[in-house]
Amino acid sequence: MSSDLQLKVDALVQEAAKGPLPAVGFEAYTRDGSRIVSSFAGVQSREDDPPKPVTPDTAVFMASCTKLFTSVSALQLVEKGVIALDEPVGKFVPQVDELEILEGFGEDGEAKLRKPKRRITLRHLLTHSSGLAYGFSSPEVAKWLEANKGAGDPAYQAFEGPLFRPLLFEPGEGFVYGVSTDVVGLVVQKASGLTLEEYIRENITTPLQIAQHISFLPEHFSKEGRLATQYNRGPDGQLTVSVFPSHILLGKEGPFKFHGGGGIFGTAPAYIQLLLALVNGGAHPTTRVRILQPETVTLLTTPQFDPATQPAAFSGLDQSGFIAEPETVPGHSWHNFRSIKKNHGLGGLIVGEGWKTGRSGHCLSWSGMFNTNWWIDLDKGVVGFFLAQVLPFGDPHAFGLFEQLETAVYEELAARSA
Repeated sequence: MSSDLQLKVDALVQEAAKGPLPAVGFEAYTRDGSRIVSSFAGVQSREDDPPKPVTPDTAVFMASCTKLFTSVSALQLVEKGVIALDEPVGKFVPQVDELEILEGFGEDGEAKLRKPKRRITLRHLLTHSSGLAYGFSSPEVAKWLEANKGAGDPAYQAFEGPLFRPLLFEPGEGFVYGVSTDVVGLVVQKASGLTLEEYIRENITTPLQIAQHISFLPEHFSKEGRLATQYNRGPDGQLTVSVFPSHILLGKEGPFKFHGGGGIFGTAPAYIQLLLALVNGGAHPTTRVRILQPETVTLLTTPQFDPATQPAAFSGLDQSGFIAEPETVPGHSWHNFRSIKKNHGLGGLIVGEGWKTGRSGHCLSWSGMFNTNWWIDLDKGVVGFFLAQVLPFGDPHAFGLFEQLETAVYEELAARSA
């Protein structure tokens, strides 16, 4: 670890924590498990008196960074022969086979629906090509959700409304960011006979020795006084405490208590251990514990969409609602996201050359709505995790800082190899 890099990162993190970002954390490691840099600053909650400082043990809401844990869980079951990637998941979650495709709305406002020609498979879910969208990813789905508030089984309510909602397209014929990974979580539960919390604890976090630092149960951390508060930044720049995720996650019971698409709370150092295992072909570099076979990790990180036969998928990747509006993040890599070569693996976004921080052309990454971010650079052998706890996603203070920190890491790596 370079002392100059540590000083630079500390200065950036501490400056952000004094102003726009209540809680900030950043860690990066090389493939062999050596730490490049680690820095945490700010307070767990600005509402506390006195406030508790953010430390490596501070747990944050991971939101959609949960998806990697859920995807790895499903792929473990594929390895065990419990389910196949191209097998319909309706045998585990029958409601999926009842979903219809939304083709618009009539003059009376009623949804026009038709039955799909093919069934949804695990591969469709892992690649967001199932047709299942979030409301913020699709105006049509948002309209349907608004008209169907409270409809369906109360046990299967996502944060926007019913989990089981109409599809936007034939499974496998597009890309839209949505609740697919939540359904994967239900598949894992049914196929394993465990809750998703139990499955991940038994098969991922306990083997990686991070079970005390990753959980769907925020009370686990709040009782220990190490849970960060989430904030919303308003148009005036002022921060207010967010009611999400507590209003949808706390106290929820039933099969959808554990949201595979966005329910985990945890610490940055714990998340790093999962990334280190994956960048090493499924085995942790220091403990040698294996959570996936090398060939499965290759699948996890291999582009799943063919430009020649699936152009709609690439259009969806470019325009999906999970991408921050470019004008809100001037100068950030998201600003030229549509011009960067990209694809999707079974565990996240794959970006090619053109990401301005210095990432290689073989890099897997994803983010969470409160501006948590992880990445695995398979070619350059580096992993990293950034945390903030503010909305909206794409907050320019969080995005701008993350890019500065990641760039500093790659500059350090380039200097080492010069």
